[in-house]
Amino acid sequence: MIDLAYTLVRRRRSRLSIVVDGNRGVRVMAPLGVNEKVIEAFVASHKEWIEKALSKVEKKKEIPIPGAQKSFHAHNARAKKILTQRVQFFAKQMGVNVSKVTIKRTKRQWGSCSSSGTISLHYKLIFLSPQIMDYVVVHELCHITHPNHSSAFWRAVEAVFPTYRQAKAELLEYSP
Repeated sequence: MIDLAYTLVRRRRSRLSIVVDGNRGVRVMAPLGVNEKVIEAFVASHKEWIEKALSKVEKKKEIPIPGAQKSFHAHNARAKKILTQRVQFFAKQMGVNVSKVTIKRTKRQWGSCSSSGTISLHYKLIFLSPQIMDYVVVHELCHITHPNHSSAFWRAVEAVFPTYRQAKAELLEYSP
């Protein structure tokens, strides 16, 4: 038995995996039929990685949200207005078409881009610096033409946002 607390989640899947996040802690995802001793050995063999991941999660900063209302619903309309303006500005500059902008409250992602051209962004972006907010917008817009993180994708990001590396590093200090 190892001295590491985790939640075991059994599902129909083919392999073991470990997920570490600030909200749920350590979760071990396991196929339905895997023996508990195999799971414990897997966790033990990844103990160093888990501890490193936990320390990173603990270092993440809480996003300061002004005012008494800290809910998604209280800030959704403002986020929609600000983020849609930024998407429209950069989409025009980049010559890409966006079908829709949605504002979400996800647990792990700051943004996403669907194959249909919908850009989804986390409402808390409006409480971060304009550089970070614009980096996420440009990142997602680049996925319209590059649906991956290839070198061509990163060149496209850099062409629009030359200081993206700094903004990306700052963003990693926060969790959604």
